[in-house]
Amino acid sequence: MITEYQKQEVLEVLGTRHVSKIAKYFSKQEIYNRDHCPYSSIFISRVFNGKVANAKVEDGIFAAVENFKIDQATETARREEILKQAKKDKENV
Repeated sequence: MITEYQKQEVLEVLGTRHVSKIAKYFSKQEIYNRDHCPYSSIFISRVFNGKVANAKVEDGIFAAVENFKIDQATETARREEILKQAKKDKENV
């Protein structure tokens, strides 16, 4: 089960609408329930809040956090490159 400390750490990384971000990651990675359907937001929230234990969802939550951090770093680098190129183009005009 996810501990209160882990919950707070995940919230710090994912921020608001964390369950939606996790559900989106699950969908991309095809992390489904035993009926091969997407996990509901309610179920993800219950696991996230430590009300229900589900190893597959818990592992998926931490994988989503890891992926989110990588995506954020990539997006930051992309934005910096755009700004650098815009500044370079402005100097050449």
